[in-house]
Amino acid sequence: MVKSGLQILGVNGLEGMFKGEELFIRMKSICIISLFLIFSNCKHETNVPFYPVYFDGKKLIIDYDSKLSETEKANIISVFNYYGIAIKTNKKSQILIPKELSLDTNYLWNITTKSTDNIWFNSKELIYRH
Repeated sequence: MVKSGLQILGVNGLEGMFKGEELFIRMKSICIISLFLIFSNCKHETNVPFYPVYFDGKKLIIDYDSKLSETEKANIISVFNYYGIAIKTNKKSQILIPKELSLDTNYLWNITTKSTDNIWFNSKELIYRH
């Protein structure tokens, strides 16, 4: 006796609800929908926009409204490159950083601060843009 797909999966009694090709088509549809849902939920943004972080004397502030100049962006990119951080830019010329790094405001403050420090640039033999 040949077992149906549902019997092989251990689901007895349901194979009588559908016959032959209809059962195959329904199972195929369920598999395709399941795979789509799995893969659509697995797609996470791996890079997010960089926002400069400043210290206001009491706490660190993420400047979500910052309009970085091209010079400021170049200096920030130089600091990220110095530390070997893989960054990208998008069509809006935003600097994109790894998502997990965006959660570390202390580190981003350090990057922001160093990007404005020409002494730090000189000590690392990097080109500081004015």
